[in-house]
Amino acid sequence: MLLNVLALIIAFSAVMLLLSLLVTSLSQTTQAILRLRARNLEHAVTRLLEMELDVHTRSRSRDCAARLLNSPDLALLDRRSDPNSLLSRFRGPQVSWVDPSVMREVLHKSQEDSAPPGEGKREGVIPSSVNVERVAQRFDRVEPAMSKRFAKIMRGISLAWAVVVAVVFQVSTPALVQRLSTDPAYRARVEGQASAIIEGSRVVLTAPKDAAEVAFEHLIERRPELATLRNGVDTLDRHPEATEERLAELLENHADRSAILADYDRLLEEALQAEVDQGIARTKATAQQLAAIDITPWQHDTRFYFDNGSAQFVNILGVLTTAILLTLGAPFWFRVVKQSMGLRDLLAPPERKNDKAPPAPKTAPPVLQEGAG
Repeated sequence: MLLNVLALIIAFSAVMLLLSLLVTSLSQTTQAILRLRARNLEHAVTRLLEMELDVHTRSRSRDCAARLLNSPDLALLDRRSDPNSLLSRFRGPQVSWVDPSVMREVLHKSQEDSAPPGEGKREGVIPSSVNVERVAQRFDRVEPAMSKRFAKIMRGISLAWAVVVAVVFQVSTPALVQRLSTDPAYRARVEGQASAIIEGSRVVLTAPKDAAEVAFEHLIERRPELATLRNGVDTLDRHPEATEERLAELLENHADRSAILADYDRLLEEALQAEVDQGIARTKATAQQLAAIDITPWQHDTRFYFDNGSAQFVNILGVLTTAILLTLGAPFWFRVVKQSMGLRDLLAPPERKNDKAPPAPKTAPPVLQEGAG
């Protein structure tokens, strides 16, 4: 009986893990496509400028922030011809992280008169009414708030995708538990896929390298003479997205600086596109694993939600329950599946254990490797 209960837990958790992996892949792909880190930085700069602008010029804060982040000192690679155009706003800003000391210099420089000699005074990117030193001081302290906001946005995106996945795949928690409980063949089939699901999930759950790191590694492969710069860039473990800025600083006196930065810019775009492509590929692979256990989009068609009767209400509540369970995250379900499988193997009768693995030689007891499993 206990083994049957464990088999039910493993099978149910394996389904939840697959659905959670789908949510994770979709969330990561959304973040990469929308460049949410860069948008988060632009939002922070916009709010800081809003605090300094009076009520009549507050509407300019977003435009000022976009122009500031597009300045030559910050947008070191691909600058926008018009950072406030509809296309630029859709694509998102280029810069996703700025060193506070650099931001202070750029703020002061952006407020200075930028007109050529003899053309009179011209207002800079930042209006003269803004106390740029106060903005710079606040920017020094804004990083924790930016991190919290980004995490909150990602939680919201994950929640939205959890609802979409549960609704589209029409997975009702009570119905799934009932089927796994009453259909031993289906339960055994899902349980049998648990090991493969565990192995496949490791790729999705491993934190991917930032596109900036990937682009820099490819740059070193193409230009081995730049390998000496690795130590100067690898120190940016906390902010890998600042690789662009750090690389430009290290190449300040390099004779081929412009060409190297252009190469890095192209490699960065390729890395960003690869990040999106990998997310889409992982999404498709997870969907195929779900199809292997009879879970496909709209498998019960629209009558699942719109048929008259009490079943409709039960199905909606069941799907919402699934969405709530998916918000626990793929790492949670990964641990549940793995721990349940370990407990099952520990409690399995000797004959079942012998069926899974040949007996060890009598002359040599089995050796348990530390960290195995």
